Amino acid sequence: MAVPKEQIEAAEAQIAEQSKRIEFFLTEYSVELLASKMDNGDFEIPSYQREDTWEPERKSRFIESLLMGLPIPFLFFWERAEGKLEIVDGSQRLRTIHQFVLGDFTLGELDVLTSLEGMQFKDLRNRLAHGNLSFAECGDGVTVLDLRDITDRTAAYLREVVAGFRAYIDRYEFLIPARRPAEGAP
Repeated sequence: MAVPKEQIEAAEAQIAEQSKRIEFFLTEYSVELLASKMDNGDFEIPSYQREDTWEPERKSRFIESLLMGLPIPFLFFWERAEGKLEIVDGSQRLRTIHQFVLGDFTLGELDVLTSLEGMQFKDLRNRLAHGNLSFAECGDGVTVLDLRDITDRTAAYLREVVAGFRAYIDRYEFLIPARRPAEGAP
């Protein structure tokens, strides 16, 4: 069944109008603050988000990227009426940060920062704070090939994020269930 041209035009106009009403802002948080906000319940993980699905190896590689100071993709939140922030994208990253900083997650095999394998955040924090481990030691031996590998991993992750967003849009999950088109409808 074809959608009438007028309906498509009305939908496009409605999207354009509503997009003008969306407000957003960028802010930077330390990983410790993000972990604290997770712990305090400031961030809400909605039911449509996957459970904690990252395997320990992936979590370790993500933490390794953070420790190396590599940029990570943005975290997206929706501010709910009561002021809580609902996690739209980034729940796996936030859970991993929380588990590492405030939990008992232990780094597994790492590709670049191999001297940190088997450590927890509390070990790192103490060693860095007391001068027993320098940031230079953390990155000692990092080569251009290592950085290219991390770049490739980051690009693969971003492709995964885009595919997730595409699936989210294609399944009309941004609409309340009553407004979603029937399965198989164009």
